[in-house]
Amino acid sequence: MNALLFGFLTFEFIFRLVIEIRQMRFSGKFSSTAILHLIPLVNNCIPMRDLRAAALPETPFIKAHETAHLKMRHQTLRSGIRISGFGILFFTLIYAWNYSGATLLLSILLFHLILSFLQVLWNAVCWFQEYEADAAAFKVIGKAGTEKSLAALIQKEIPKQTLYALLYQEHPPATRRLEKIKTRKR
Repeated sequence: MNALLFGFLTFEFIFRLVIEIRQMRFSGKFSSTAILHLIPLVNNCIPMRDLRAAALPETPFIKAHETAHLKMRHQTLRSGIRISGFGILFFTLIYAWNYSGATLLLSILLFHLILSFLQVLWNAVCWFQEYEADAAAFKVIGKAGTEKSLAALIQKEIPKQTLYALLYQEHPPATRRLEKIKTRKR
């Protein structure tokens, strides 16, 4: 188990290193959190800065988008998934530590690998919900208003590659959201 776990950790470290280098080339600047993203467990706890500015102005699109989240009960679903995910993680850690004979360090590293995998799945679910709320807002305010609001978001957002964003963000990049909207018909 030790060799397999350390093999996965080595793969994860190299993978995250490549992703960080690609992101720095893509955005054209060094991120102070890049080093922290390479450290197991720490990389699961570092929040991402999504926007260059503190907040966006309240637009009809944002209001309709947030209303759609409420109507679709996205927050309730997210809470249920979080509770289930932490339950799975907790019992995995307890099992690994108590019943498999793994040391505390190995159990924590296993916890980290599972948490990293669940984080990507979590972000994918959140992305789906964001696209769903975008589609609902699109129906309310139309294509022109939606595209204008997402274009403004693109200007405020720190550019990120899709894979990088999937690893670290609950919201898809605004460029992807705009692409999805442009292919929609009312």
